[in-house]
Amino acid sequence: MRNLITRLGLGIYVILKGDALMMAMLFACRIVEERTKFEQVPRLLKQDVADILINSFGMPEIVPTEYGGTLEVNA
Repeated sequence: MRNLITRLGLGIYVILKGDALMMAMLFACRIVEERTKFEQVPRLLKQDVADILINSFGMPEIVPTEYGGTLEVNA
């Protein structure tokens, strides 16, 4: 029984994590296309979106410095 619960929990985690990565990719594409600004990305997805923009797309210039990019944001 414990094994079943563990597998079920792992399965749910993988599904939810996969959905979060897909949403992060969607926001990253929208930012590159200039349809969305980085500030409009939901808080929980910002780091994943920043990682995609920097590592996959090679565009650190559109990511704020607090997320590892090179864009200086004026407060």
